[in-house]
Amino acid sequence: MWRIWKVFDPRRILIATALWLIIISLTIHVILMTTERFNWLQGAPAAEYYSEVVEDGAALSPRLV
Repeated sequence: MWRIWKVFDPRRILIATALWLIIISLTIHVILMTTERFNWLQGAPAAEYYSEVVEDGAALSPRLV
């Protein structure tokens, strides 16, 4: 495994990995914020959706294992 670092520069790999994770996380957040169901900043429709489920009683039935 140590030989791979002779081929690739560790600093560039770490920077590239960090940038990739930032790009992926921002992309996921943008996708979620553009959907009506998962946009938690404008009106909290997800909380309203789950409150409707609880009012129906389906979410209140305990599951005995």
